[in-house]
Amino acid sequence: MLNKVYLLGFIVAISLNTVQAFADGPRRVKWQPASGGSCENCELIGHQMPFWNLQKAKYKGANLSYSSLHGSLADQADFTDIIAKHADFSGSSLNNTSFTNAVLKHSRFNNMMANGSNFAGADLSYCNLSKASLIGATLDGLIAPHLKAPGAVFSAATVTGAILDEANLRGAIFEGADLSEASFAKADIAGASFQDSYLKGTNLATAINYQSANFAGACRNEATQLPSDLSLEACKDAATRTEYALNK
Repeated sequence: MLNKVYLLGFIVAISLNTVQAFADGPRRVKWQPASGGSCENCELIGHQMPFWNLQKAKYKGANLSYSSLHGSLADQADFTDIIAKHADFSGSSLNNTSFTNAVLKHSRFNNMMANGSNFAGADLSYCNLSKASLIGATLDGLIAPHLKAPGAVFSAATVTGAILDEANLRGAIFEGADLSEASFAKADIAGASFQDSYLKGTNLATAINYQSANFAGACRNEATQLPSDLSLEACKDAATRTEYALNK
């Protein structure tokens, strides 16, 4: 009888701890006792990590392919050089997070918040960025053919030299963005806004549905490739974009 009482007390204690854990909200990941939420160069293929708290965590070089980080809070995290093919980052908060040179093919980032984040040199081929927010993000050298990003916001972002060929950018917003030398070959830009954007050396010659896109205030230089019936003013200086970013 006494043993049963002790067992019952143990079960109640575990239950209370579990309830408290959920009440406390998302908890930080600690793969090692002193890691502070870090797991650099770890093999985490197929891990289920939805709604986890990964703020300022360091996952540089980790393999997160086929993993789920849906709804995670990962602001200011370091995902530099990660491999995350077919991963799920949808609905996550990834503000000021680094994905520099990350391989992210076929992954989902729809409805994410990644304002001020760094995706320079990252491979986002065939990824889903529908309605994602990347205001002021760095996307220089981005590799993203066949990207799906309808309704995504790239305002005041730097997207120089990016490859966005055959991407779905319907309704996407590039207002005040620097798109110098980016390629939009056969990209669908129906209803997209390029207002006040820099298009120096940008390739839009074969972009689809450009007629319904907004190019008010956008500028080009002699190296810019445009459809024959689209005319833009020549760029003057970089001050306008800086002022645009500060005033938005």
